[in-house]
Amino acid sequence: MCFSTTASFAAGIVLSGVGVASVIKSKEPAQQMFAAIPLVFGLQQFAEGFVWLSLTQSWPALYQQIAVQVFLVFAMIIWPIWIPLAICYFEPNWLRRKVIGWISVIGIVMGFFSLYYLITRTSTAVVSDFHIHYNLQIPQNLLMVCGLIYLFPTIVSHFFSTVKGVPVMGALVMVSYLVTRFLFVDYVLSVWCFFSAVISIMIYFIVKKRVDATRKLRY
Repeated sequence: MCFSTTASFAAGIVLSGVGVASVIKSKEPAQQMFAAIPLVFGLQQFAEGFVWLSLTQSWPALYQQIAVQVFLVFAMIIWPIWIPLAICYFEPNWLRRKVIGWISVIGIVMGFFSLYYLITRTSTAVVSDFHIHYNLQIPQNLLMVCGLIYLFPTIVSHFFSTVKGVPVMGALVMVSYLVTRFLFVDYVLSVWCFFSAVISIMIYFIVKKRVDATRKLRY
């Protein structure tokens, strides 16, 4: 599989379009954070497109560092916070919403932990075999533990949702993580974010089905 500047920008355009359509389709404020996930993924793919440019076009070190940091903010801070909160607000069952809310707390803690390391360490990126490897400058043992905890807000939260399609999306994200972990072990951040971004296209159809079902109940 070959990733590139073009692939990142193309994904950014498609996902941004899907995200805008999903937000427009959503009818309630509680749906909009979930509906906006493809749009946020689109912005992240644009960020990685600039990372590609900075690494392949000999950009100044400062611009390269900014591009890398922006991508990592999405991957390490925004997603563990945004995903469980979006699923929580979208969830109609109060008990399930409470459980997902506690998972959101884990995501928020992870986000602040990641923020600390992004501020206090200099992360770098290199291109290797048509993929981007991000060097996070986090101790290996700590990185492994945090990586496992990271899965709770970004994957496990899906399985507590009663909204049709959300657990299926979670299962696909989990499979994509396992594939990435075993086949792209040195490029997990980049490749898994790309796979998850593509999977997020499902959100338009999940939101559409929810809106249509709500409309039928009203009439």
